[in-house]
Amino acid sequence: MGITVAELSMADAHTIIQDKMISYFERKEKDKATNAAKARHAENRAMKALVYKWCAENLDNRPSMDAAATEIAGKLVPVGWRTARKWLTEYRKSVRERIA
Repeated sequence: MGITVAELSMADAHTIIQDKMISYFERKEKDKATNAAKARHAENRAMKALVYKWCAENLDNRPSMDAAATEIAGKLVPVGWRTARKWLTEYRKSVRERIA
């Protein structure tokens, strides 16, 4: 009693279907995690956008990036000084990339 060609092709088809189903469910889990992360970080992204807008209007009028970070931290947005300074640096780099 051996395995017939028809049984073998059915087994292969079944394996392919199982693999595709596993792939589908893994993708669904990844999508859920991605959407959860987007929701979890939405407030931070909004605050960062507010800082970027402030930078576009006011950063050139400040004596230094540190002074600007001091002005932003805890006043414009409820973040620490280091976070504000990091966002200012990211803003400056993004502006340079657009110019170059």
